Amino acid sequence: MRGLIVPALLFLVGLAIWAAAYVAFDTAEAEKQVFQEINSLRRRFGIEALKWDDRLYLAAKHHAGWVANRSYLSHYEDTDEFWNPMRRARHYGYFGSAVAENIYYTSYCLYPEQLARDAVDAWMHSLGHRRNMLNPKYLYAAVAVEKTLRGCYVVLVLGS
Repeated sequence: MRGLIVPALLFLVGLAIWAAAYVAFDTAEAEKQVFQEINSLRRRFGIEALKWDDRLYLAAKHHAGWVANRSYLSHYEDTDEFWNPMRRARHYGYFGSAVAENIYYTSYCLYPEQLARDAVDAWMHSLGHRRNMLNPKYLYAAVAVEKTLRGCYVVLVLGS
């Protein structure tokens, strides 16, 4: 019995530390960090920085909530109005000529800076997502982060 006390206490302390960090996780800060990480990357490649667009943010926030509620990553929803990234952007008032979307999921939500690095790194290792982030035709963007008990969902929506 005594041999179980120390591991149980360590587990409870670790759980308390994780819970405190999870509760303190600031999704707005994470969104800002991801956006800054993408712009830093674009500048390194000689591409103009993206400008934040509130309409694209609403589309990204909508979709982040949708994928988080379903624990399912998809660029397509189950209604005509929100079926794809372009329809979501149009619904929220964005009428640019092109829209692209990147989605990322991680099972942790502890540090916004780490989430930003991990999301952008994952997208850089995926040809289509990399192409979206580094495409100079996209001038506007927004990032939404949805935190759940299962982890964090990140949605980047870009527009031209």
